Amino acid sequence: MNRNIKIILFCLFSLTIINCKSQSSVSKQKKVRTEYVNTILMKKEDSMQSLILEEYAKSHDYKAPSYEVFKEKCLQLFGIRLHPSAQVYSLDINEDIIYSVNEIGRFIYTGNESLFYQPALDHEPTMDEARKVLYTKENGIADMFLAYNKLLFNDNPSSLSYFYKHKDNAIDIVFDLNYENNDLLTQRAIEYAFQNGYIVNDVRNVLFYNNPSRGYRKKLITMFYKYAETSKERMETFENLVYAYYKHYKQINVRQKVKDECLVCLLDCLNKYDETHQDNILKVMDKKVYQHLSNFMLVDKELIQRMEKNNYYGSTALRDVAKAVLLLSSTTDDFADYYIEDPDGYTNVRMSGNSKAKIITQVKSGSFVDVIEKGGDWWKVKTDNGKVGYIHKSRIRCN
Repeated sequence: MNRNIKIILFCLFSLTIINCKSQSSVSKQKKVRTEYVNTILMKKEDSMQSLILEEYAKSHDYKAPSYEVFKEKCLQLFGIRLHPSAQVYSLDINEDIIYSVNEIGRFIYTGNESLFYQPALDHEPTMDEARKVLYTKENGIADMFLAYNKLLFNDNPSSLSYFYKHKDNAIDIVFDLNYENNDLLTQRAIEYAFQNGYIVNDVRNVLFYNNPSRGYRKKLITMFYKYAETSKERMETFENLVYAYYKHYKQINVRQKVKDECLVCLLDCLNKYDETHQDNILKVMDKKVYQHLSNFMLVDKELIQRMEKNNYYGSTALRDVAKAVLLLSSTTDDFADYYIEDPDGYTNVRMSGNSKAKIITQVKSGSFVDVIEKGGDWWKVKTDNGKVGYIHKSRIRCN
């Protein structure tokens, strides 16, 4: 009886707010990342779902933090700034993460669909039918909802077993949601990420926090390296991360100083590996740190100038490597890096060297290509996704 009264009052409260604010459920686009993101005034069923989830969380030992603490956690972990006081809004974390933030309930909802989305029914779902979806163990909705919220907002270790069993969720909460408060979980997530190729496919989330003010993920990179240095195969994956960073270096929207600091951290790891594997190095150009620094110097002509201005961020070893790269690059023509520049924003890769040949794929401006052959007006290239074809030389630029 009391629960039904609570439900009715909550729904009436939500509908009153909707009418008073005279707002539709249309998404309002606000400032990106650290401001209110995709705020949607809750519909009636969303308000009822919120109540169901709040009820379930409370009965399963989720301790909803104060709104101030919740607000600070969302800013730190997700990089979004909530309203000064809790509103009846559902906020998407960002365009890549489907989870939504519930300010009133002080939790995030991790389900793909609303509990009220039940197309098999021939009527609008009731509260009890929506509740049944949540409570049905096979759906996995409740377990995931509790595990994420207890760990993110309570630091409750009882949730860890869920993430140890579900590898993708371990990667998700550590890399995408920036949770780093448990080193064992972080280590497991790193191991899982090495196995499924996540590391090179989502460079930004590996290297930088969702909240730009937090800078780059030094702790995570260091743990990455410690895991990678134990075998040649793992070290290749770490190098692939550095190479992927180089390939996306211009496109990553992070403050230049932070990007440089992140690069120094990665290069220092490579230098440590070189120092402990001297048998593989016959000349300076064999060093991994030399090879990767060369790449970055080609794509960013002002890199060394900035490094020198900032005293190489305390890395004296990197200073010596940079001098070697500058010396050798001034005496050889082997250093060349090619990228696409097209006024259309992309260029076509064709099967043969003429404008009527079949289009194999397209390459965006700013993307790098490997030039295999230079002949006439059409150059044979290899793209990032492994496609080999021809691009008109007027669309190719060389660093």
